[in-house]
Amino acid sequence: KQWYQRRVAITAGGHEVEDNVVEKKSISSEERSVRTQSIVGGEDTVDIDANVQYAGILKKPPFGTRSYGMLTRWTERFCVVKESFLLYYDKSEKKAYETKKMFNIHPKGVIPLAGCSIENFDDIGKPCLKITHASFKTGNLVLAARNPEERDNWVNVLRECSKVTWNNAQLGAAQIKLLEENTAKINKEKTDYIEKLQAEAELRKHEEGKKEELEILAKQLEEEKSKMEDIANKFKEEKEMTHQELLDAMSAMKSLDEERAKMDNEREELQQNLKKMKKEKSTDWTLR
Repeated sequence: KQWYQRRVAITAGGHEVEDNVVEKKSISSEERSVRTQSIVGGEDTVDIDANVQYAGILKKPPFGTRSYGMLTRWTERFCVVKESFLLYYDKSEKKAYETKKMFNIHPKGVIPLAGCSIENFDDIGKPCLKITHASFKTGNLVLAARNPEERDNWVNVLRECSKVTWNNAQLGAAQIKLLEENTAKINKEKTDYIEKLQAEAELRKHEEGKKEELEILAKQLEEEKSKMEDIANKFKEEKEMTHQELLDAMSAMKSLDEERAKMDNEREELQQNLKKMKKEKSTDWTLR
């Protein structure tokens, strides 16, 4: 299930600089552990273990840019891919990340990747990538890398992260149910077939009394039984594998839900601080 929410990045002076759509989802790929640090009022308030798939510098134009030319302003941002989200910061955050293996959990912006389309974008003479989604109200997001090889690495990671959606988790559950139904059907067919062979063997035994034919029929029965058992074991393995994948996906979704709640709390706190700052500023002007 998807949820969407408007998010606005605001400077210290109270100016809105950009907005984007936030969508909550889930995923897994190659990960490396870092320590996450939250900064509020200049003090460390919380350390969180996080899994980060990729990080580096990308250039970003302002949101809503429709055409790209000589006058387009490209700003370098330190970008972090975590689960199914792309977080971006000031370029200065890269130094803290590389030296302390920590990054601030208050990014300038958050891009939800679940369900997004990520593709190469070379129309403007730069090694760029483009992120699109039907819910993006201000247009597509274009990011520029330093070279095509680095851009391709970003595209590969972002595409993997975009695959973790609620629909995919539901599909996993449907596949497990289908495997269970197929397994039950095969077991019934196996039982019916064995019973049929056994009945034929008994009939031949009583009617013909020929030991040789009975032995041949018994051998055929064992061969068919072995084949059916192999098929049943195969479906059982596939069922267990799909079930494990579903559990992993559900675990990732739970982790993302917890992070969503944390981000919502942080956002509310920032909005309250902003209102307080504006009120203080208004009072200050009145006193002057």
